[in-house]
Amino acid sequence: MAMLPLANEKELLKRVAQADSQAFDQLYRHYAGPLQSYIYFFSQSKQDSEEILHDVFVALWIHRGRLPEIESFKSYVYRAARNTVLNYIRKNRKSINTIILDEIQSTSSADNPLDQLTLTQNFKIANKAIEMLPPKRREVFKLSLHSRLSFEEIAIQLNISKSTVKGHYYAAVEFLKDYLKRNGAISLSFGISVAFLFNYF
Repeated sequence: MAMLPLANEKELLKRVAQADSQAFDQLYRHYAGPLQSYIYFFSQSKQDSEEILHDVFVALWIHRGRLPEIESFKSYVYRAARNTVLNYIRKNRKSINTIILDEIQSTSSADNPLDQLTLTQNFKIANKAIEMLPPKRREVFKLSLHSRLSFEEIAIQLNISKSTVKGHYYAAVEFLKDYLKRNGAISLSFGISVAFLFNYF
């Protein structure tokens, strides 16, 4: 399921450029969930992913004047998230596989036709991996990525504890990352960002 741009996104970007905090909040609520999932696959830390997400949106607000000129805000904000991950890792001396770092640095934007082809070719493999998850774990994972529900919202919907939801989600992440790497489905940087796959299509 694709994460589509907001219907009035161009207008929202113009309003944000004029310091409209309500318009900014609409953008945040639409993109924050998927972005945090995307960031987590790089940082492998919930706390770090929250801090990085905050940094991304602070930077967007600071440089809001340039937003109306952006053709694809979705591509722009994901690229900003990727670059913020890199800066955060360097600044805080976080450990990350140097291969992953190199691949993130060389990854093009989501508008690049080659990247789109890579994503398209590997979507079925990623989907197969998700279908291999145990039923409850798969349900939790899909509610998080597809429906963009918080752990607390998923817990309420499924009538299970928040800690159980977290356990299912992070176990799913580890399985999917390992499955994609073992099957050589996609480059390592894309392999740890399956969230991006499912928010892209």
